[in-house]
Amino acid sequence: MYYRITFLLLFFSFLIFTVGCHILLTTQEWSENYALMEGVKSSNPQMIDGNLNTVGKTETIGQRAAYGSSWGSVVSIKLPEKKNIRRLVIHSDNIKKLNIYVDKGGSALSETDWHLIKEIKGVKSYPIVIPLLNTFLTDHLRIVVTDLTDEAANRRKERAEFYQARISEIEIYGYKSAEETAAAKSDTQREDKLETILK
Repeated sequence: MYYRITFLLLFFSFLIFTVGCHILLTTQEWSENYALMEGVKSSNPQMIDGNLNTVGKTETIGQRAAYGSSWGSVVSIKLPEKKNIRRLVIHSDNIKKLNIYVDKGGSALSETDWHLIKEIKGVKSYPIVIPLLNTFLTDHLRIVVTDLTDEAANRRKERAEFYQARISEIEIYGYKSAEETAAAKSDTQREDKLETILK
């Protein structure tokens, strides 16, 4: 009896482990770039126009406790509907440190409820690719730049002056839903069949 129970426990543990590994190793497809959806608004539209050749500058901010920083610069992006944001790609050549905030939804006292979801204390490569593990369903996010690579900007910071980051594009992604993935595969299969027929 003891051996049967041990065997069943081992078998079910192995089964759960195998299924869990399969789920973890299944490739998750990225959604469309939410920043290019119709109706998206930004404090600087050049950062979400889909053109890497246009460059926008962040807005300078002063003492704002909501951002957890007394100085820096910010860009705000408002989506037309709430999305689960899982990845950001920021095309910039002078950002050194930044924080990502999302609006969890207002309360009776305030229209917004900003929540820090990612703090980057040192950018290592460009473009800046930021995976977001902890996220919320949101339609509003803010990127607060707290340090730049430019020496001149660092000198200005020491004199308590404000500065601006240069950003040519911000990409925002979530995961594709099961329905979107199935539809994409169906479209690909249809195209393959059509190609075969036309040959």
